[in-house]
Amino acid sequence: MQPLGFHLADGAFHTYLRGDEYEDIAAAWDWNLIPGTTVDYNGTALTCDRTQQTGLERFVGGTSDGNVGLAVMRYTNPVTKTFRFQKVWFFLDNDVQHVMIANVSSTTSAPVYSILDQRRRSGSVATDETTIGTTRVQTLWHGDVGYVLPISNATTLSVQVGQKSGSRAAIGTSTEPPYTVDLFAAWLRHTSLATPIAYTAFPGTDKATFLTKSKQTRLQSVRNDARISAVFDESRNTAMIVFWDSAGGSTSFTPAGKTAIAITANGNSAIIYNVDSGQVVVSDPSQTLATVKVTITSATTSTLSITLPQGGLAGSSVTRTI
Repeated sequence: MQPLGFHLADGAFHTYLRGDEYEDIAAAWDWNLIPGTTVDYNGTALTCDRTQQTGLERFVGGTSDGNVGLAVMRYTNPVTKTFRFQKVWFFLDNDVQHVMIANVSSTTSAPVYSILDQRRRSGSVATDETTIGTTRVQTLWHGDVGYVLPISNATTLSVQVGQKSGSRAAIGTSTEPPYTVDLFAAWLRHTSLATPIAYTAFPGTDKATFLTKSKQTRLQSVRNDARISAVFDESRNTAMIVFWDSAGGSTSFTPAGKTAIAITANGNSAIIYNVDSGQVVVSDPSQTLATVKVTITSATTSTLSITLPQGGLAGSSVTRTI
């Protein structure tokens, strides 16, 4: 049993480009900074009796059309029950990842972090401020992964690099002596839990390519709150939407040169809609619905009544075309 691995099931996300990014670092890294997770730092004691827990939330899953997709998670700490959040990973075309975090709450004084990465250090680290469109943002680049981060009073960026030492005996039965590894870690601190945040990652890019690609990416953050998380990729005319409420909801976006499009669902669901092809991909991450109705309104209105998979296929995606 891994005595320190409580956060490994909390949305861990590892970015592999070369294959050795996370090799042989487990004894030295910070187990409260697992890559991809959002945590109340040190809010849960990392001990053997805390590693095997059953999740409290049902809304965990995703949807995909085979090219792009999203993963979604509503989280409540199963041990303390004092920390909650909602998080979506949007996996866009051209290897762009957009992450939204909302509805964060905590009843303790533990700082809340969203971890970008913790891995072996690989070369230099670059941070800067720039303008993308009309928005002032902060950028971070290391190890051929770039990030576009919010500049606001709701978050602060921390970057840590240097030698870290640890003992394998602390995480298992090894009798090998302690070792030291050069680590890179970066995270966002949620300084205002009431304010949702979002950031975009560009894996597999050198620094110059990252800066160019980040300025060329045309991504609308349509909604990011307790009820709806939604983005619209202008370059691919594709909307991705998560309706968190059991009653569903409605949101709208406007493609370039076209009238606004509203998408409505009558149940909690994850939806991908391609404006050009009319393809609609739907899933129910909660695996509780038998059917869901999706209505798309622009110049005309189209309604799809979708029967959702059950049994062992519950939560999987269904594709329709309007």
